[in-house]
Amino acid sequence: MLYLVGVVGSREAVDRLRTEDRTWWCVPKAATPGDLIAIYVARNHLRDLPEDQGGIVSIFEIVGAAPKQELACRRFGGGATGHVLAPVAVAVKERFSISLKLADMKRDKRLSVSQFVRRSFQGTCFTASPIEFRRIMALLSSKQRATPPES
Repeated sequence: MLYLVGVVGSREAVDRLRTEDRTWWCVPKAATPGDLIAIYVARNHLRDLPEDQGGIVSIFEIVGAAPKQELACRRFGGGATGHVLAPVAVAVKERFSISLKLADMKRDKRLSVSQFVRRSFQGTCFTASPIEFRRIMALLSSKQRATPPES
């Protein structure tokens, strides 16, 4: 299984990934159905977004190919992974009400040394180790539990 961190840097992609349960994303060609993508919204590209809308906001699962989007992926080159990127169909697995910020990951012993954190998410798509991905999920889960319900 491949674990990825996809970096969103356009308003169009943010809107698509926040509102559509099935959409597409550009990932390394080695990705296959069942692989997971943590979606990171990069506020450095989208300064008009409120502070609380940046960071890892959702998890998507690859469900198949999306060949109609081939040209869209070419503009991203090899991405931060150095791999050729290909479009895939993805389905939302989970959206988070509280995102995981870069500052949270920099404070975490395990994630602070990951490629995506060291590079401050400057790239299109990063590969994460199973341990890194589990840590992302644990931190996200902890943030959701720590937030009191709205009344």
